Amino acid sequence: MSEEMVMGDVRLQERARRRRTARMARIFAFGLVGAVGVGIAFAALVAVTRIRQVVVVSSDPKLAEEVRQTIRVPAWANLTTSKLSLIAAQAERVPGVKCAGFQRKFPDRLIVTVEARVPRLAFEKNGRYLLVDEEGACIAWTTRPDQALLRVKGMGVKAEAGQRISGEWFDRSCTVAQALADAERFRPWTFDVGYPAELSVIAGSGARGIVGLSDDLERRVKVFAEAVADYEKQGKPIGLMELRTERPIIWPEDQRPDKAPAAQP
Repeated sequence: MSEEMVMGDVRLQERARRRRTARMARIFAFGLVGAVGVGIAFAALVAVTRIRQVVVVSSDPKLAEEVRQTIRVPAWANLTTSKLSLIAAQAERVPGVKCAGFQRKFPDRLIVTVEARVPRLAFEKNGRYLLVDEEGACIAWTTRPDQALLRVKGMGVKAEAGQRISGEWFDRSCTVAQALADAERFRPWTFDVGYPAELSVIAGSGARGIVGLSDDLERRVKVFAEAVADYEKQGKPIGLMELRTERPIIWPEDQRPDKAPAAQP
């Protein structure tokens, strides 16, 4: 092969290399411009979707306001890249909230939806009542619980709002509440656990039924509630009913043995 042919091949290869280099440079330049453009567009999107308003939705307006006051949104939070579940999780730290979810409302609004816990029991302590739901979650203290709630007296509850109650006495209280779910007429009902051997259910009328420590608790409570209603219809209000015996024993109000007779003048 002559020297001229070799030199020609070298020049061709050099031109091909230059063309490839130029092509790669153009591709890189276009990619860089594109990346910068995408970056600018993404930054603009993040800025536009920055959260400027949080709306809390709940069936309980007071709870919704409490949640709204509790939630803290970081200054950089936005609807595009932020982990919004962490913001919604703040709502679940409020004792009255059972669960919370969220919804994006573009361009800049976050909707937080909360499900309120429903009180089922009211544990009495020093004239105040701790509202507790069926899961044992403690919701709040009040001095005037709803008439529909079973009031539990004598337990000496030590929990606070935001904590949980569990164990035998909580389970027994739930059983009594379930047994009295349809006995609306004589609300509020009270479950007195101060003396375990003489566990009692007390109607709003004052009638007391001693149910005791029994695996048959639900049936005994229902029997007592039905008896209170039946005797009331007959105009013979029950004062006390003993349900620990084979056959229940009933005393009218003026003959109940658990109350001392009035002092004679």
